[in-house]
Order: sequence, then structure tokens, then C-alpha cells
Amino acid sequence: MESQPDAVGLYQNELSFLARQPGFEFLGENSERIEALWLAQITEGQKVGVFRDSIDAPIAYRFIRDAVWSTVAWYRPGRGHTASTLTDNFLDLLHKGLLAD
Repeated sequence: MESQPDAVGLYQNELSFLARQPGFEFLGENSERIEALWLAQITEGQKVGVFRDSIDAPIAYRFIRDAVWSTVAWYRPGRGHTASTLTDNFLDLLHKGLLAD
């Protein structure tokens, strides 16, 4: 998203159309594979007690994916954050939540 925001935005906005076009079947297949990997990690984390088992794994995946993906719409390098500091902020929010202790 930092080095090629236009390409990421195009992928996000046109994925459903492109995946139905001949020669682009791999887009849908890769999306399904990525989702399966995320869901496997979330459910494994739930099994071993790292993640709460009360959380719906597909919703958690979509929440994280969409929070990260949406940055392509507003993130611009050189305006206060780098990709690294955004990552740190997202992970801090994900790990510790929004509420003060």
C-alpha cells in the first residue's frame, strides 16, 4: 500500500469484476486461500487460548482485513505516519483495545 497505492486500490475496487474474467481466476483463488490461512490461524489461536473463543473467526478476519485495506483510501506517505508506524498503531489497538486500563 505504501509503494503502489494505485495498484492496491485497483485490486480492491475491481477484484469482484476481474475474478470473473478469463485469465484472472487466480485472483478469486488467491483471495480464498488467504482467507483460509487467516481463519486457520485465528481458530488455532482460539484452540490454544491465545485468542478468545467467543469471537467469530470470520468476523475477526474481515474486521482486520478491512481495517488494513481501507488505509489505501486515505494513507499518503509523508503526512505524519509511515507504513511501519501505522502497523505499530494497528497492532497496539488490536492487542490492547481502545479503552484505558
